[in-house]
Amino acid sequence: MLMPISNQITIPINQLTIIKCPVCKHENFNLVHRLRKLPPVYSPTGKADMIIENLFQCDNCFAIYTKDILINQKTEKDAK
Repeated sequence: MLMPISNQITIPINQLTIIKCPVCKHENFNLVHRLRKLPPVYSPTGKADMIIENLFQCDNCFAIYTKDILINQKTEKDAK
C-alpha cells in the first residue's frame, strides 16, 4: 500500500520502520487517554477545564508511552 505525504511524494508502507514496544518488542498498540486538570488560572475561560493527553499502550505488556518516546527509541536498523 502506498501512502501519500503532502501530495508530493509516495512512500511504500513496507519501507517504513515498524515501531515496537521497548519492553516486549510487540508491534501493536492501543490509543489511550490521560486526563489532566487545567486550573482556572491557566484556562483561557478562567474556569477549570480538562486536557486530554494521547498515549499509546502496548497490546501485549500494557506499558504506556508517549509518541515522543516511541519515535525517538533506537531501532535495530539504527544500530546498523
